[in-house]
Amino acid sequence: MDSWKYLKLTPIGLHVSWSDGYFSATAAYLGEAGFGKTLAEAINGAGEMVCRLFGAPVQIARELNLSAELDRSAIIRVQAG
Repeated sequence: MDSWKYLKLTPIGLHVSWSDGYFSATAAYLGEAGFGKTLAEAINGAGEMVCRLFGAPVQIARELNLSAELDRSAIIRVQAG
């Protein structure tokens, strides 16, 4: 049985911004952000933090049901390539 099934199924909303060459992604209940040069790196970092928060193995971070809301700075950066 997959003991982390419900964590994987639970929708987790992330807020993403961009500043000083890095994306940051965080969930409302996280005190810290996941950072990365790419959007994917930041989102994956936030997913790993969610896993740590719930005591789940960080290997399941990519299986979480994450959605990202990008602020204006992140949107501009993504559009710029």
